Amino acid sequence: MAPECIMTRRADLLRLHGHAPFGALIRGVWRATLRMGGGWRFHLGLLLLLVNVPFGYGALAFCGAMAVARASHAWALAGGICYGVSWLMLGAGTLLVGLQAKKVLSHDAKRKFRAWKRFNSPGPENAGPAD
Repeated sequence: MAPECIMTRRADLLRLHGHAPFGALIRGVWRATLRMGGGWRFHLGLLLLLVNVPFGYGALAFCGAMAVARASHAWALAGGICYGVSWLMLGAGTLLVGLQAKKVLSHDAKRKFRAWKRFNSPGPENAGPAD
């Protein structure tokens, strides 16, 4: 395969409705955390920080759907408990990772997100008419 084809395919893979996939941003943040080092507490805390939101909303949505389908208040209560556990995961993750590491990670993520937005912003040829 010619290099031009590879670059075209890669560029096509990186575009998702005109934007690079969000997974690329997450991969960059994850690599930055691995460069920071840290022990098992740091990695466990980072895992808790990354998992708490999908766990909380996912469990709440699933248990809410089950509560409606089965007309059971127990499922609604279970959804609320899982959502509360996700907040506990957030707190435990923050304590394990440490406040300084959280500041470094958020700064790094913001910097990469700004670069990602600038990289994917439409150029002058794609801009609308000037006022």
